[in-house]
Amino acid sequence: MNDDSPVMDDRSLRDIAAWLTTPASCGVFLSAFDLKRVSQSIGIGVTPLNRRFAVEQLFRSAAIDDNPGPLFAALIAEVAAHQEAYERCDSPHLQPWIDLTRVTMTTLSKMQETWRTARLA
Repeated sequence: MNDDSPVMDDRSLRDIAAWLTTPASCGVFLSAFDLKRVSQSIGIGVTPLNRRFAVEQLFRSAAIDDNPGPLFAALIAEVAAHQEAYERCDSPHLQPWIDLTRVTMTTLSKMQETWRTARLA
């Protein structure tokens, strides 16, 4: 796992937001437009003036609703779309970015499972 990848148990929401808004850490650039699309797809009204703040707000809203599943699914889908675009370019120079997107999707899935498990406990 990438050292920059957050682990739900020992990182704050700010750490997670920083990770998801730092392309060198997560492998994608989540633009304000991307975050607005994620927000709209899960029915959470977030205006992403600041990308990091928007990610924090998305997670807070999902937590308040006690339903983070759609947020994780939307973020994973967004990262997967970036990964597919990288792969279509068919450039060996993009392989590190493809690898980072895989780590990001795996980390988001693990975070979702951690949240689900904690909720059931």
